Amino acid sequence: MKLKTFEQKHNYEFVFVFENGECKQANIEELVAKYLKPDELNTATINNEWDAWSSKTVRWI
Repeated sequence: MKLKTFEQKHNYEFVFVFENGECKQANIEELVAKYLKPDELNTATINNEWDAWSSKTVRWI
């Protein structure tokens, strides 16, 4: 799945829209903690080319 856009709803809850039109909501707090330190959050970005948008990586709401 290739990410098209995303919107932050509240804190770590985001809505993700994919190129195939699929829309999913997830709390990515656990995912962020695996890859970032708290002091890196100000400069973090979401890479829409990242091939990890699966149920194994992100728990969809």
